[in-house]
Amino acid sequence: MTEFLNACIMPLNLPFTIVLVLVLLYWLTVILGALDMDFLDFNLDFETDSGFLSPLLQMLAIGEVPVSLIMSILSGCGWWFAMMSNYMLNPGESVIIGLLLLIPNLCFTFFMAAVLLRPLRRIFGPLHQQAKGGSQILDKVGEVISGQVNSSWGQVEIDCRGSSLRINARTRDGLILNKGSRVLIYDYDLDRDFYYVELFME
Repeated sequence: MTEFLNACIMPLNLPFTIVLVLVLLYWLTVILGALDMDFLDFNLDFETDSGFLSPLLQMLAIGEVPVSLIMSILSGCGWWFAMMSNYMLNPGESVIIGLLLLIPNLCFTFFMAAVLLRPLRRIFGPLHQQAKGGSQILDKVGEVISGQVNSSWGQVEIDCRGSSLRINARTRDGLILNKGSRVLIYDYDLDRDFYYVELFME
């Protein structure tokens, strides 16, 4: 037990331990009723013009799964990989080796978090869909706000009940729609929670 605690507070693992403890304290306060579960579920609004940022946000289900759950999974995965990698590959607690291990640690953390978030998409997908107005979004016209929309990724902004709404979008048949294009939303993929769009012909 002492060895485990020492590993938790070693300098290379301490940042991950602190984040994990804060997340655990958050859930404890939720269980005790001191905080509402929506406390951390603020509305995230990112510019997704680059091909790097948008796939990362979509991989982590930002805007689809509650932020509190995403942070919990990320902190848990990050702490576990930090503990295991330093224990197995850095027994001498070398700072240089520890810093080098941060790169694969972050890669494994995001990958594992994405895997664990996949089933949560199916749970929260219908709720997310209902909150956005469900089938009322179909046949609406929107504008591409990401660098482009293709068969792999993309985002579209529409006017919904007087406010702007961003949705994940895809195209079919290899169609590529560039930023600023006006598109028609014509289908919805419930399992993966995104909409199919095509070029809007006025």
